[in-house]
Amino acid sequence: MNSRSKIDYREVLIPKRLKTIKYILLVASGKGGVGKSLVSATTALILAKNGLSVGLLDLDFHGPSSSVIYGDLEMPSEEEEGLIPPVVEGVKVMSIDQFVEGRPIPVSGKEKREIIKELLALTHWGETDVLVVDMPPETGDVLLASLTYLRGRRGVILVTTPSKLSLKVVDRLIRLLNETGVEIIGIIENMSRLELQDNKVSPFGVDAAKDLASRYNIHFLGSLPIDPEASLYADEGRADKITSTRFGLELEKCLKKTTLLD
Repeated sequence: MNSRSKIDYREVLIPKRLKTIKYILLVASGKGGVGKSLVSATTALILAKNGLSVGLLDLDFHGPSSSVIYGDLEMPSEEEEGLIPPVVEGVKVMSIDQFVEGRPIPVSGKEKREIIKELLALTHWGETDVLVVDMPPETGDVLLASLTYLRGRRGVILVTTPSKLSLKVVDRLIRLLNETGVEIIGIIENMSRLELQDNKVSPFGVDAAKDLASRYNIHFLGSLPIDPEASLYADEGRADKITSTRFGLELEKCLKKTTLLD
């Protein structure tokens, strides 16, 4: 049997792993630096707070953040069923960073795809209502590989800031997702304003993300403020506090415009 005809056990195992997950929520941005990981981590916390069984899979190779936001994550335990993610605030968390412990991840696109396959094949999520996936911050082949393996009932929330660069990348990502047939649940505009007492300052402009959503007939879910308190809790690993911040409360309003919190 030559190498081309060999069966990759992971591609057989991944669909079996995902069968116990009712819905896969992909959170994507196309680029880093827009707060996608904080949106992903906080979304998982909000869903769990609302009584859902939730998992969080952090596939952000450029800066996996869930291990910081959720505190010092334990390593997943090795059981007969597979790798069992640790649970924090009701969320089952699996992150690339649990294995590299903060070290850089200097791997090629092909190696990233292999890591994604390993995580999906080995992780036992159990019965889960929603698996939130912090997607790779790019629009290339690693993102496409993730979409290939993360199949089932799924949809994506896009995160952008009002900046022209972020919007341009999200515009490209929308066209890519439309070609793959993945449902776009909506767009969230992060870092839209800074609220200082009674004043609201929009340093990057207003309505740009809403206009982009309208152009593609996509649901605009809302905008999130620049919130120093939420950022501080994230840096300190205080996942128990983030949902009650202004950022967390505004994000919950955005999610209530979807079917996730029906």
